[in-house]
Amino acid sequence: MKMKKIMTTTVLSVLALGLMAPAALAESATTKGKVQFINDPDGDKPTPVDPTKPTPEPIIVDPERPGTEGYLRFDRVPQFDFGQVKLTNAAVDAPVLQDEFKTSATDVFYAAPTVEVTDRRGSNAGWTTSVKAGPFELVKAGDENKLVPEIEAGNDLVGAVISIGEGHANVHSKDGSVTNASAPDVFGTFELNDKDYIFASAKKDKGMGQWSIAFHEGDAQTTGDIGYPNKHTTQGNEESIRLSVPESSKKLVDRTYRSVVTWTISDEPGK
Repeated sequence: MKMKKIMTTTVLSVLALGLMAPAALAESATTKGKVQFINDPDGDKPTPVDPTKPTPEPIIVDPERPGTEGYLRFDRVPQFDFGQVKLTNAAVDAPVLQDEFKTSATDVFYAAPTVEVTDRRGSNAGWTTSVKAGPFELVKAGDENKLVPEIEAGNDLVGAVISIGEGHANVHSKDGSVTNASAPDVFGTFELNDKDYIFASAKKDKGMGQWSIAFHEGDAQTTGDIGYPNKHTTQGNEESIRLSVPESSKKLVDRTYRSVVTWTISDEPGK
């Protein structure tokens, strides 16, 4: 009985070996998938967008709020318009008006003053932005693009200072894949003078794509590091940017004073 069991096991093993199929012959070949990125020859012009939207929705290029050209550029810089300020016996402390944005020749909305930056160089090398302002000088009556003649010189708005509050870096990404993890650094409150102040910079591998720096004090859709400004149909004030003028400074009524604000963007990476 024991021998029978051994024979049965041996026969089944031989049959199983006899049913195994021969190994299939396989050959392989390799090719390559490759891509090279180049700069769009038409992609170096300012392309301002709606600063209130995470996705880039184009708006009209405004010559009063120009950008620069290049693959690293400003798409738009803001105007600081403090409007009409009532004369009193006290020092002036006036908030700026919300900035104007045009989606067409006739369609306008208002939001916090915003700087827009695009980096399409493809080097991921980082960048730096700075701003400075000249004195408030008296302009010719009826023509804000011309200063007064020399005979009226000496009527600068002595001691006038623009102070700027905290800015917020917001990305404008078509597919939402660019996040705050690659945001540039934005630096705190400061006063404008004739020295360049670095208000935002991007370290290496930061700040690629399109970003806006919105200066607002709570007038935003979100809080924290990302704060897209609210959109308004009527123009109000933005409290985070203010003009201060000493009481002792001579102020001519019904006349306009102008300060030239200079915005600079460079390829120097942030520190």
